[in-house]
Amino acid sequence: MGPDGGMPAGERAEAETAEAAAGRGPKCIWRRKAEAETAEAAARGEFAYAGVCRSSCRERPRRIWLRQAGKGWNEMTEEMSIIGSEAYSAAKELLEAAGLERGEILVVGCSTSEVAGAGIGTFSSPELAEVVFGSIYQATQEAGVYLAAQCCEHLNRALILEKEAVLRYGCEAVNVVPQPKAGGSFATAAYKDFEHPVAVEHIRAHAGMDIGDTLIGMHLREVAVPVRIRTKEIGDAHVVCARTRPKYIGGGRAVYDETMM
Repeated sequence: MGPDGGMPAGERAEAETAEAAAGRGPKCIWRRKAEAETAEAAARGEFAYAGVCRSSCRERPRRIWLRQAGKGWNEMTEEMSIIGSEAYSAAKELLEAAGLERGEILVVGCSTSEVAGAGIGTFSSPELAEVVFGSIYQATQEAGVYLAAQCCEHLNRALILEKEAVLRYGCEAVNVVPQPKAGGSFATAAYKDFEHPVAVEHIRAHAGMDIGDTLIGMHLREVAVPVRIRTKEIGDAHVVCARTRPKYIGGGRAVYDETMM
């Protein structure tokens, strides 16, 4: 066995060479091993997750989540509960650190594939999306802040907001209903759970949270400031947060309002 509990180094190198010759990356070796373990777990009737993919492109283990055909998840596992707590804590920390006021907008992009430990866009999970979205939505509702859920690149990173926010900020609505494979599971959950969901193409949010490298910067106001929070990951997806501030104008002789910095 190798030092990470996987293949011996020599055997692994030979396997990777064979994979490369066949036109497949070394990651595939470990992914297929994890998928085989997952299939075995599914055959045993297990429903949470099984298998670890020790991908050569990342040092940390990757969890491969199960979604049994025709069964779904009838109850929240301990792991799902932890992920929900992480999402809620991250949102609360950001809202507090950014100093968002009632009626302002928080934009969130989330890859449930990354949360599950897979590559972005490869393992979209409506079940995980419900947990992550619900937790963040709870935090924004408590703060009186509008939540904007970013869709994936298939919809050009459009956003789902409540109609009230769209009217308040004068956004132009567009006609699309996000789906897990065309918009992403997170935006799909938002469209399902909002009272009056509306899709728009552009906003200028006051703060943002990126869960799993979804690239939310295009929807923030022009001057974004990084926000460091204690919650660094949600599931296996790393979290990046930002607030925004007004531009400083006028040069060295100008006087600024410190409450707006």
